[in-house]
Amino acid sequence: MKPDRSRRALLLTGAAALAAPGHGFAKTPSTRHGFNDRGVNWRLYRDALAAAGASGRPILMVVHATWCGPCRTYRKVFFDAAVERRLEGYACALVDADAEPKVSAKFAPDGQYTPRTMVLDPEGRVLREVQGPYRQNRYLLPYDEPKALVRFLDQGLEAVRDAPGRSPGPGPKRLKPGSRKGNRWQSVDT
Repeated sequence: MKPDRSRRALLLTGAAALAAPGHGFAKTPSTRHGFNDRGVNWRLYRDALAAAGASGRPILMVVHATWCGPCRTYRKVFFDAAVERRLEGYACALVDADAEPKVSAKFAPDGQYTPRTMVLDPEGRVLREVQGPYRQNRYLLPYDEPKALVRFLDQGLEAVRDAPGRSPGPGPKRLKPGSRKGNRWQSVDT
């Protein structure tokens, strides 16, 4: 028995809806990837940039891929209580390299490996002096060591706090317009 035309149209409409962005098959940006979604306020890059600009906080950016085995291991360090406490001083951006290839490519100063962890200033520039322990992949951190991430996060907060144009104090403050000359921040695009 053949399905009638209205049933066929309904099936085609359902299939088209599933393929639409945000509904299953199409790759769309998301922050739901098991990086402690409850304890860390993960945002998409553009949203983290807006939050950092409004608050003066640095951005912690993690570039990962859902298929990446080391990324799955790395997720676990974000459940550590000390990591969660340090992340309160950051606007956190979780970037899926496959869903946001342009963002991933823009923030790949030493290659497009995953996971990459970077600290950005409130205007979205990579703080190149804040790096992991490896010479070749500078933004790679040990996958299963929360203490390494805590040290990295502390370095990032210190770099932002001590940057020229910022007053010393308990946390980062916003730069004055035009005060970028001579500071230690470098744009990814340069």
